[in-house]
Amino acid sequence: MKDPTRRYVLCFALPLLAATVLFGCARTGPVVVQDPNPRDESDSILFVSGPLPGVDSLVVSGVLSDFDSTFVHASAEIQAQTRYLQGQQLIAHAESILTAAVGPPTLGSSDEDMIVDTTGFTGAIQGARDMLTEAARARAAQDSIQIQDMLASAQEWLEEAVLLNPRHEESRYQLAQVYTIRANYFREQQAWEQVLSILRELVLLRANEHGLWAEMAHAMDELGHFSGGGALWLRAAEKVLEDAKLSFDNAEVDSARMFNYSVRSYRSFVSNRSGEGAYRALMQAQKYANSVEELDYTRQELVWAQWDYFNLHHRIVFDSLRQAASDSPVEVITDLEELIPALTRPAARWEANYNHAVLSHSHGFEDSALDTLKILWYTIRDIAPDLERVRDLGERDTLILQPFSYREFKDDVRSAYAGALFERALLHHRDGQSGRAFTYLMQVVETGSRYTGKAYIEALKLARYNPEQALKMEPEIEEVFDEFEREDQLTYLREIGNLYRRLGRNDKAATFLDRFRNIREQSPN
Repeated sequence: MKDPTRRYVLCFALPLLAATVLFGCARTGPVVVQDPNPRDESDSILFVSGPLPGVDSLVVSGVLSDFDSTFVHASAEIQAQTRYLQGQQLIAHAESILTAAVGPPTLGSSDEDMIVDTTGFTGAIQGARDMLTEAARARAAQDSIQIQDMLASAQEWLEEAVLLNPRHEESRYQLAQVYTIRANYFREQQAWEQVLSILRELVLLRANEHGLWAEMAHAMDELGHFSGGGALWLRAAEKVLEDAKLSFDNAEVDSARMFNYSVRSYRSFVSNRSGEGAYRALMQAQKYANSVEELDYTRQELVWAQWDYFNLHHRIVFDSLRQAASDSPVEVITDLEELIPALTRPAARWEANYNHAVLSHSHGFEDSALDTLKILWYTIRDIAPDLERVRDLGERDTLILQPFSYREFKDDVRSAYAGALFERALLHHRDGQSGRAFTYLMQVVETGSRYTGKAYIEALKLARYNPEQALKMEPEIEEVFDEFEREDQLTYLREIGNLYRRLGRNDKAATFLDRFRNIREQSPN
């Protein structure tokens, strides 16, 4: 499924910027974008001067006083409009190339969303468009030097546009995108600071645009300021809600964008190890999930985040230890021993102990692993979820009150414990210690695991020299016989039948022989 936030979130590609799939700008020095003093400009070149036919001089004076930083001189506007008409065909051609390179535009021009009263900067912006279009072509030839030169020229055009009119929002935005290209493709980390600085100025003029907040959030994440990034993703989501709440067209909430902004916020808060921030973002994402898959994602992430009561540091450390187990198992065993006492949620401690035991058993610490698994099994074997207790609680409390960190945990512990016991029983049998082997087999059957059938069979074999005592196990075995695998059933019937024959009870042996034949003649599933 395509990410609906791609238009605003991934690389902040601007409508004219297919070059965001390219590289950055060659210039390395930061551009300081500052608003010239509008009154100084108005003193030198007035955008309108009287007398105007039919207009009172007081009106002219009032306009000059109240809107001194809104308009540019008429001659610049006319000149830019002429250049705009001449370059209109090139714009269409450039945008077609850019669309082919990276898909549809990702952020609409400010002209689409608001009235722009001057085209005095169209020439500068056109120059930037041309340079970026040529950069897209150069990318195909992998000519990075040419790309950097072209993007440097594009940057100069945009700087000129900003100087001509600091209020022209699109030129500021596109200048931010030049820095975004540099940061993304030339790995110029300091360029993200410039992106953030420019966007902060721009958002003062376009505070209602959620895409700008999202781009600032992305820049914060790239700079490693994850707490701020998480907060800004949530701010972007708030702007989406405002779009619906304050819409004159009764627009509905863009739930797809709400979900994706919330998920991005969640990931930022995870990077910052902020459990409460992660919870808030996940709950919001869950509210605006648009599919079963998205809903499942939020629930799975919530289970993950709540592993140790939203202590994300512990969760991440535990995950990293599990990933490192195959390469450095002994070190991981030691690290788990340090982590376990710090865990506060029982389910987290149990899972960490389980992983510690399994790893220990595989790397020379079998005795301690058996003891750990025994304690763990007898601790959890009678625990079950209290459905009545959690029925009316919220998602967060419901998950935390679940006794295990995941649904199959008890089965995993049972299987690991029984398997380790069965392996020890076979080892003692090979060493000629039949009594110890038999004792371990009896412990196996206590677990009620998939090893139960095999344990009973091995126990019958060990006790065959005393058929009377061996047959004491028959009632217990018959109770769980139907749970045995087919081969274990056949082996059991053969062993128990032979024990009865040794005692001269052929009638009883014949009964087991009939059962044996019936099962053997059946087609295995």
